[in-house]
Order: sequence, then structure tokens, then C-alpha cells
Amino acid sequence: AVDVVLKPMGINFVLRFSDEVDSISHRNRQFLYTYLQPEAERRYLPGLKDLTDRFAATTHRSFGDLIEENVDRDALNWALATGRLHFDFGATPLATQASAVQIFLHEATFKAWRIAVRPDGSRPACNVAVIEQDLSAGDVFVLDGKRLTVRFIGNTSLIARTEDGSSLDLEFRVLHTASLAGKLILPQGLTNQRVKSRFYSASPAALGRALRYAEVLQKIDSNRVLVAEEQYSASTVRRWRKKVREGFSKGFSPVESLIDEIDQRGFHGPHIDPTLSKRLDERIIIGLKDLLNKSKLTIYGEIEKEWKEDGRKMVVKSSFYERAKKLESPSTVRSSQGHKAAHQIEPAHWILDSKTPVHSEHAMSWLHMDSTLADVEIRSSLSGAILGRPWLTLAICAFTRRVMGFHLSFRPPSYISSMMTLADVIRRTGRLPDAIVHDWGSEFKAKDFKECLAALFIERLVRPKAAPRFGAIIERMFGITTQQLIANIAGNTKARKQVRMLSPSADPSKHSGLWLLDLYLGLENYFFGIYNPKKHPATLMSPDAKYDASTVEHGARLHRLRRLEDILPLILPYARGSTRILDSARGLFVNYRHYSNPLLADRALHDQSFLVKPVPFDPGLILAFAKGQWISCRSPIAPEMATAPEVVRRCIYEEWSIEQQLVNAESDTARRQLVDLLEKLNSRALENKEYWAEHQFRSLLQTAVFPKPKFVLDAPQQVTRLDKLNSSVGAAVQAALASSKLGQLVPSNS
Repeated sequence: AVDVVLKPMGINFVLRFSDEVDSISHRNRQFLYTYLQPEAERRYLPGLKDLTDRFAATTHRSFGDLIEENVDRDALNWALATGRLHFDFGATPLATQASAVQIFLHEATFKAWRIAVRPDGSRPACNVAVIEQDLSAGDVFVLDGKRLTVRFIGNTSLIARTEDGSSLDLEFRVLHTASLAGKLILPQGLTNQRVKSRFYSASPAALGRALRYAEVLQKIDSNRVLVAEEQYSASTVRRWRKKVREGFSKGFSPVESLIDEIDQRGFHGPHIDPTLSKRLDERIIIGLKDLLNKSKLTIYGEIEKEWKEDGRKMVVKSSFYERAKKLESPSTVRSSQGHKAAHQIEPAHWILDSKTPVHSEHAMSWLHMDSTLADVEIRSSLSGAILGRPWLTLAICAFTRRVMGFHLSFRPPSYISSMMTLADVIRRTGRLPDAIVHDWGSEFKAKDFKECLAALFIERLVRPKAAPRFGAIIERMFGITTQQLIANIAGNTKARKQVRMLSPSADPSKHSGLWLLDLYLGLENYFFGIYNPKKHPATLMSPDAKYDASTVEHGARLHRLRRLEDILPLILPYARGSTRILDSARGLFVNYRHYSNPLLADRALHDQSFLVKPVPFDPGLILAFAKGQWISCRSPIAPEMATAPEVVRRCIYEEWSIEQQLVNAESDTARRQLVDLLEKLNSRALENKEYWAEHQFRSLLQTAVFPKPKFVLDAPQQVTRLDKLNSSVGAAVQAALASSKLGQLVPSNS
């Protein structure tokens, strides 16, 4: 009997297993389940996922290696006891020789390993390549798609040379991690220096057949009765025994020897001449790199025509399309469609650096910030008119995936939206981020924004151009917000993505009714009430819980604490033009309003320029630099606005600004119409003046002054102007008498 000590939930369980493993293990697992509460399932399942990830590059691992990798030991014991991972209870004592115990992810592989006894009495072990012992100076290997040449090998790391000639220091533990993840390709000679288990290249179907053949041979050797499904011919059994003998000579176990190669049968190479096949591939690559971005069918037609003129027969379309699909690469797409399209199909960078994490090390370390145009139309709460689609600027923590702040504005992204988003982050958290990751947008290049970050010791990390994957966290957040919230509310513009299919009844303008305040409160509820408290698939924790755990683990970081009121003069943007001229009677005119302070009422300050900073989240407040300090200047607004919450004032400020722009736009239109009207009246006045002043012009202008009537009475020849006037009046009277509306009140527009 073998004693196994397990410690789930801090309680010692001693399970006694006899040689009859198959009959005893089920009862022992039921015994363990009796003592484990349901909360153990919730506690150990996340650890089980981490365990299964460690079997990505091998079929089995040793217990000791897993412990050295700092896995959750309680979760490992729980997985073994409940049958989620498999190991041989009777092969090696787990309590005394845990480092030699082999653990398997799949039961079929475990059964095959149990009977896979090699000639020396051992079983296949999980031997990871000892990189530091096998590599030598001058060897070429591939790490994450990059070719490296070994220059020097030390005790803990090696120095390699890249293709561009630069040196790179790589620790052995990083290379081991890359090898387990399948991102390391060693030189071909190293892979053939040792006997490698055939389990690595065996498909599940081939492994199942080999396991079945080995069990049949065992029954035949022990003179046990075979069932009908296990009856094979004598020649087949002899062939199996021959494979086992040949495998013994190579150091393979019976199961490894009986693994067939049915999946690899047949001819897998090109069915045309190799030289011709190479020329065809070269011609396809030339066609795929063409700047005209021709279709594959067009490329096929061009190659077919060329080959027909040379007297060669073209391959069929199915073979051509298969070749073209294999030869299409980021290089061909970059040449034909540009670097933006090539970025979409480029492989991901799984290993960025041996010491730098992908998404920072603690909460509020890296803050991704970007803007997008929301797919919803908003109405004004002041006039009821449609103001358009607002811009959403978002800030999200890379480490915790937590939304830290956002800003809504009808104006395109600018330094104002970036600084207001940062102010919202500080207002909500009371902390400064260590760095802000952003793209090459013009809103992040403003002088005010750069000076604000420099003064607060916030680093700027700029993403590469046209590379959205480097900002995948925030780009994905934009997509989720649009898909789950914005695309399902009234006024969304989904229908406009296919303009030709849009009917007037489905026009978003007829369904929009939300104010900016409604959208702001909805986004705030979604980000901080629904998204942040929900578990995230990348961290297996909610962003709020991840943020709190990081604060406890990495410390409070008191040097990054800030109050928004203390840095308000620094984080507010300057007004357009920076300065305003003071009218001592009315104050400073900013954004269509006058702002004043008793300190600015001095007549000596009249017509002087002052630096001005508006407060975007308060339409009744600005900061002005006067007399050596920033002073608050206020504008008279409605009492209900003065006492309204900040979110209301923020949204009213945005709507009021757009309404002022609409007023200016309509004033420009009215001014142009007024100019046309004045030109017509002045021209008419000139014509009338010429009519009475110059006798020779009367005959030319009298038609314009007295137009010819539509109804003319039958009368003798009209000679004088007075006769024409009388005739015109008579025609008008006759038309009035003949009207059906005689004696009725007729509208003025009739």
C-alpha cells in the first residue's frame, strides 16, 4: 500500500491506495469529495487552468518540475485526487519521491505510459532539452520567428547575435519557457542527438490503435481469452511482434513501437516537376505583390496565358488556389495593399522581452488612452435639435483591464479631451498613472498636454503607426462598448453603415431622443457598475478586484496620490489663443460669456491681456492668471445651474458650446442672404432713379416698372402709358369679379 498525503483547503487527508488501483481509486475520490465543500471547486478551478497550460508542449510532466515552477500545490493535489490529472498510484510513492512522479493530462496517454516499458525497465520520461548543455558558440536557432546566432554561453544566460548584427542577452529560463510554448526551434542536429518519445508525433487515433494492439499482445502472452473484436490474423500478430523487437533495438517501449504512420501515408509533395513547381511559386509571389492588388483568378489567367505561349500546361485552379493561399504572407500583402493591411495578418509577438511584462506590473502603471466616434445621435436638452454624434475618450488600465475614466464631447479629439480624461481619472481614483500609452493622434501632441504630463512625472509611450494591436486592450473595449450598449439604444447609427438599404422610417434621426447627460450617465453605469465588477477572461478576476489586489500586493504607492483640486491649474487646458483682453466693467469674454472677479474690477487693468483656462466641467467658471496667481472668475448663470451636479454642468457645457456654433453658422447664412437682398433693393433703387431722371430710358424700363397684364380688355389701340395703366386696372377688376371667392376673406398667400 502507498500513502498519499493531500492538503486541500489546509486539511490533511491521507489516502491509502493498494495495488488494485482501478477499484480503489474511485472509492477514495468519493471519500475526498465528501469532505471537500463546493467552494473547493470554485477555489481550485482557476489553478487547474494554469496547470493544463503547462502541458501545452508535452504529454506529461513530472511532479517535481511543476512544484519548482511555483504552481498551486493544493490545486495540483486536488486535481490528482479528483481525476482531472492522472498519475500512477503504485509506481512511485508520492509522499517520499514526488519529484519522480509523472503526471498526465489525458487518460489515454497515461494508460499508454503505464505499459510502455523500455528494454532497460524504464518508461518514457518528460525530458526537456537542456539548452545550456546542448548549444554551443556558432549554433543558429529560431526564437519567436527571429533567427539568432550563439556568440557566448555563460552559466545562467547566453549572448546571441541577431540578423541585423545587434547583441541580445537571453536567460536560460526564458529559453525554457519559449521551448514549452513552442516558440523555440533548436538546430536540427540537436533534435536528433537523443531518443525522443514517439508520443510527440502520434495522433490520438494512432495512439489509441497502438494501445489496443499492445493490450492484445499482452493477453496473448498471458494466455487470456480474446473477445471477438480482438481477433486478428496470425500474420498481423507476427508483424506486431516484429515492430516491438525493432523498437526495443531503438530504445522504444512496445506502445511506442506499435504506433503506425497511417496519417503520413501517401505522397504529400508537388505533383509536377520540381523546377516547374519552383518557377510557378515565384510567378505567384510576383502576382501577389503587384501594386494593382489583382484577384487570384486574374493572376491565374495571366500565368496560364504565359505558360500557354511557352508550350506548357497550367495546373488546375484548385491546385493554384491552394498554392496561392500558402504563399500569401505579410510581405506580399504589404507590397500590394500597404502596411496597414499587412499588420492585420502579421503574427503576434508572444515574447516581447525577457524582463519587461506585456501589460505592466501593477495597477495604474500603464494607462491606455484613445478616442472614438460613438455610433449614436444626441439631441440637445436646450433646443431639442440633433447635435450629432459625440466623441468618447476612454482611459483603461493595462494591468487590471479596469476603466479608469472617460470624457464625452461633440468636438473632435483634441488636447482638451485628453486632459479632461486624465482629470476624470484623478478625480475618481486620486492617483496618477506612471505612463500613458497612446497613438500618433494630434490630440496627444499639443504643448499643454505634454507639459501637463511632464509636470506630473507621467511618461508618454507612443504606439507604432497604423498598428492597432499594440492598443488591443482599448480597441477591444471600444468594440465591446459599441456592441453591448451603444448599438442597442435609440438613435444608434447601425443602419447608416449600409446607406443604400436605409429607408426614411428607419432613419436614426427620427428615433434619437437621448440627451448628452443620458448617454453620460448610461456609460458611467456601464463602465463602473457592470463592466468593472464583472470577471474578465484575461485575468480571471473582475477589474475592481484585480485593482484592489494589486494595491495590496504592490503597496499603496503614496507618492502617486494627488487631489484634483491641488493640480487644477496644471491639468486645465488654455483657451484658444491662450489670452483674453479684459474689460474692467464686464470682465473676460470666453466662450461667448463674460467672466469676472472683484480683483479684475480695477480700472488700471482695463485692456490688458490675461492667460485664461476654461473649466470644461463647469460652464460658469474659468481660471485667469492675474497679479501673480490663478484666480477663479465666474459668470452669472441660472440658479438651478449653479447648484446642479457636476455631471449636469459638464453635459450642459458641451451642448451649450455646440448650440453657440450652430447660432454662428445660421448667422453666417442669414448674413449672406441679407447681402443678396440689399443688392436687389439697391439695384432697384438705381433703376427707379434712372427712370425718372432720364427720358430716353423710360421706354426701356417701363416694362419692368409696369409689367404687362395677363388679361387685356378688348379696346382700341393703346398708345399712351395712362391707357396701358387703365387697361391693366380693368383687367384686374374683371378677374376679381369673375373669381369664385368674391366677397370672401382670401389668405394672403393665395
